Amino acid sequence: MRLHTLRMTAFGPFAGTEEVDFDALHDAGLFLLSGPTGAGKTSILDAVVFALYGVVPGARQGAGRLRSDHASPAVTTEVRLELTCRGRRFRVTRRPAWDRPKKRGTGTVREQAGVLVEEVVCDEPVVRATRLDEAGHLLGEVLGMTAEQFCQVVLLPQGEFARFLRADAETRRAILQTLFATERFAAVEAWLAERRRESARSLADREEDLRVLLARAAQEAGAPAPEAADDPAGWLRALVLDARGRADAAGAALPAAEQAVEGARARLDAARGEAALQDAARALHGRAQRAAASRARHGQLADELARARRALPVRPLLDALARAERDLDRAAAELAARAGAAGLEGQDAPPGAGGPSLRSAAQDRLAEASRLGGLAEEEAHLPQLVASEQAERAVAADALAEHQRLVVLRDALPGLRAHARAALEAAVAAASEARRLSPLVQEAEARVAAGRERDALEAALAEARAGLLLLTDSAQDERERWLDARSARLDAMAAELAQGLVDGDACPVCGASEHPAPARAQGDAAADEDRARQAFELAEARRAQAAETVSVVTARHAAVAALAGSAGLAELQSAWRQLVAELELATEAAAGQPAAHERLLQLDEQDRTLGERLSATTARAAQAAASAQARADQLAAARERLDAARGDDPSVARRAERLRRVAALLVATAEAAEAHERQRAACSATREQAVAAVAEAAFDDLGAARAACRTSAATAELEAELRGLEQEAAALADRLAEQPYADGGLERLLAAAPPDLPGAELELAAASRALAQAGEDAALARRRSAALEQLFVTTDEALRGLAPERERHAVLASLSALAEGSGGDNTLRMRLSAYVLAARLEQVALAAGERLLRMTSGRYSLAHTAAATSGRGRAGLGLTVLDAWTGVERDPATLSGGEAFSASLALALGLADVVAAEAGGAVLETLFIDEGFGSLDDETLDEVLDVLDGLREGGRVVGLVSHVSELRARVPAQVRVAKGRDGSRVSLTGCAPSTSAGRATTSSVQGASSAA
Repeated sequence: MRLHTLRMTAFGPFAGTEEVDFDALHDAGLFLLSGPTGAGKTSILDAVVFALYGVVPGARQGAGRLRSDHASPAVTTEVRLELTCRGRRFRVTRRPAWDRPKKRGTGTVREQAGVLVEEVVCDEPVVRATRLDEAGHLLGEVLGMTAEQFCQVVLLPQGEFARFLRADAETRRAILQTLFATERFAAVEAWLAERRRESARSLADREEDLRVLLARAAQEAGAPAPEAADDPAGWLRALVLDARGRADAAGAALPAAEQAVEGARARLDAARGEAALQDAARALHGRAQRAAASRARHGQLADELARARRALPVRPLLDALARAERDLDRAAAELAARAGAAGLEGQDAPPGAGGPSLRSAAQDRLAEASRLGGLAEEEAHLPQLVASEQAERAVAADALAEHQRLVVLRDALPGLRAHARAALEAAVAAASEARRLSPLVQEAEARVAAGRERDALEAALAEARAGLLLLTDSAQDERERWLDARSARLDAMAAELAQGLVDGDACPVCGASEHPAPARAQGDAAADEDRARQAFELAEARRAQAAETVSVVTARHAAVAALAGSAGLAELQSAWRQLVAELELATEAAAGQPAAHERLLQLDEQDRTLGERLSATTARAAQAAASAQARADQLAAARERLDAARGDDPSVARRAERLRRVAALLVATAEAAEAHERQRAACSATREQAVAAVAEAAFDDLGAARAACRTSAATAELEAELRGLEQEAAALADRLAEQPYADGGLERLLAAAPPDLPGAELELAAASRALAQAGEDAALARRRSAALEQLFVTTDEALRGLAPERERHAVLASLSALAEGSGGDNTLRMRLSAYVLAARLEQVALAAGERLLRMTSGRYSLAHTAAATSGRGRAGLGLTVLDAWTGVERDPATLSGGEAFSASLALALGLADVVAAEAGGAVLETLFIDEGFGSLDDETLDEVLDVLDGLREGGRVVGLVSHVSELRARVPAQVRVAKGRDGSRVSLTGCAPSTSAGRATTSSVQGASSAA
């Protein structure tokens, strides 16, 4: 990816239109983006990200304000960026959403965000996208990075340039997978996992089908199912053979059972015929006995029928008298009930009192109930008075309790204030002690580091000196070989000169033009001398390098030995740990100083607040007590009036209600008394008529006449019963004359023993059950045999298909586990995609390590590690820092600020190199580094700039965003941002303007914006 031009209008701090020609800066290779704090250096990077992704990096996106406050209301906020990525040139014009003034009237109108993406094809712009979603999809595919990844790899914004260096394996995997287009390997992992799950489901279904078949076979055979390790086919084959034998045996037992049923049925029929004759004889004998007993009944029925016919004329009067007596009884009962309900027993009027007196008593009670109505309303409001009085007393009690609580709190304040003051004094003293200890800790830490380096350099110095001696001896030996080869060449100089003689040309030695006997060379002496010389120069260079190393190590050892002193490393570390412990204790104690001071202020404020609350609580308690007493006096007077009015009743309302109810009952009782008197007179007249009619019908009294009366239906029943007795006697005589009852046959049947009918029935039932059971057994055996044979065939097919399914699942599970990094064969527990990315990261680490060595004077380098980042993590995407001074591998998180900046910068440059070399990755030709140079010392800054300056050889441009004054003198090509009251301005210095940027910019900003 290479940037060409950037144009910003009313964006961020830029009020007008500002343009940055990256093509001109690209020719310089390294440029500085400088300016005072707040001028807008980072806003240029924000404009690049906004043009590509529609967002700005980091927390600035949350502010939601991209339009310049300095811009005129008529100017539209817009960013246009031209870039080349993957061989395609694009121009992206983007507008953020903003509120513009209305063209008519007052107020604002919301302008929605817009975008226009054009591709320059043959120097002509072709529109590719005008919608936000289309543009995001297109640019995302072309760039191959999300906005966050773009900021981590290309921009490296303030304070975030080391995130990739210190990121965990999963974060690195997501970034590297997008940059190197290795999604196909993750797709392979997913494909294998899905095939494994499908195979597992298919295998489980087949095994479940087999278990179901075996369970069905076990259920059919009534036997337990076999275990998984048993032979299911053999087990099922044995069941089939056993079922066939059982079916044959059950079929052979059926004929004998059928013959037994036929014999038992014939014996039961004979017994039933004999029992039927005996039952008929006994029934006939019973009829004869009943006929003999009914002869007396015949005379009784004839007499009863005669008296019923004589009572027929008297019956209507008897019925009328019975009705009159019932009506009189009901009237008497009604009167007694009404009198009892009215409570007249022993009170104002006895039972049987006349209607007028009862009606007068009812009027008296209604009058009293009306008088009590007003007092009932007052009684209904009594609970409200009670609740109000209780509420007032509760308020008074709460106020008193609050007053006591506040007094307790205020009494405790002096002690709390003294404790807080003591804590503040202790924290102040601890802070002073921490300030004293801090430089001592730093000095002790420096001595520990120097002592560790001193001990390490002693061994390195001895090894370097020994190596120097060996290299010196080797250089001397090579020098002697070279001198020997040179001497041999001089000795063979005649042969060397003779090689250039040509007939007719003068000899350079003797001048003759004829050369009859030129010397012959025995070998290539010149080549031998040249090889010996090169060997000597190489050995001498190695010796010189070793000597320089010994000198450097010696000087460094002397420096660190002077700083560490004569004390041992253990002693230095012990002294350092002691000072660190004392500093931590002092720092921890000093941290409580703000809290202690704040506590004192809070206690003072609490004292003032408690005083105000005490005064308010005292007044509220007095007012509530007075109000409660007034409510109590009002309540006592009301209760006295109501107690006198309700008497013995629970309440005044209940007394009034009872009086009205008694009045209604008295009225009802008067009506019942009047009705009773009328009914008694009517009953007396009806009785006189009935007595006269009974005497005329020749009955002794009313009771005898009532006893003789029968209804028409009863009379008809008497007549029918009398005729029935006569008909039964005639029919019985005819029946006894028939066979087999005539001539003593009835007596013989009655005397004969009854047949064993239950035994015959039991015999037939047992034979039938045996036959049914034999049939069921035969049918069950045949069905079970057929079912087991069918299950045997189905199970055999299932077993034949299960073996290849298991083999296929085992292969898929092994491959999937290997690709996911969870199989036993994958000792590093690396995913397939992580394995591929680990190779890319190893290349990145190698490229970054070379630059980091130059940046740190050969001390640090980066290396890829395949070890897991934690005990449960996956391996493959780890980074480690190699410290050449100590020979120890370090975690990137342990680097200091300047060291971390150098390492992350080297990593980003190495990542850009590898991405550029990757066939499917995006070529990163433009990088930005936003701040971080202030953490570097002068020596490290020189080395970092040398590395960055060397990037121009690969055609890459690196922009440094910094306000460090040292950089302005070292980097000639600069983009300067100047701020003012009317907005910021952008200018380029130290580079020639480029004309390539304008070749494909034929469309105006207004035209692009209108298209968007």
